[in-house]
Amino acid sequence: VILEMEGPDRFMSRSKYHEDLPAAIKSTDRRVTDYKWDRDRKAWSFALAGYAEVVCAMKMAGFTVDELPSEQLGGGPAAPKLPSYRLSLDQIPQRVPESLWNRLLPFQKEGVQYILSVQGRALLADEMGLGKSVQALAAAAAYFPQSWPLLIICPSSLRFMWADAVRSWLPAEMQPAPSDLWVVSNIQEF
Repeated sequence: VILEMEGPDRFMSRSKYHEDLPAAIKSTDRRVTDYKWDRDRKAWSFALAGYAEVVCAMKMAGFTVDELPSEQLGGGPAAPKLPSYRLSLDQIPQRVPESLWNRLLPFQKEGVQYILSVQGRALLADEMGLGKSVQALAAAAAYFPQSWPLLIICPSSLRFMWADAVRSWLPAEMQPAPSDLWVVSNIQEF
């Protein structure tokens, strides 16, 4: 897919027809609402504000994307920060502690890879018991210590399960001090 500027605030994508491309583009509906198919040019047209989401959706659908040069995105410090899209499996253990990474099952490693590929902006919807908590902790561990402390918000019925998961899954160097692992039991503690 080749991306080109269409005007000061729009860009378009050109590619040979592929049946999965419209679905990838439409998967951005909730985040990117200003897009349309241009029949004359046989290209999709998008508002520049949705650039990162469109590129991410195309790459997640498996397309190779020839992105716009950063100068066309505004250049310099004002340029939008684009996520790093698919980290290879051999890059992730450099960010996730090896002791945690080696305990994950292959599908959990794939989930962590996806979470990191979208900079943590993900929703895990696996069935119960498949390790969503572990995947979330592994992804959070990749941001240690730069983006810590870590706040976990969960239903009241799961608060002690999360505390146990933190204690049992995170490596020793990431374990919070007992006084720092705070489980809120009622509103008065908050």
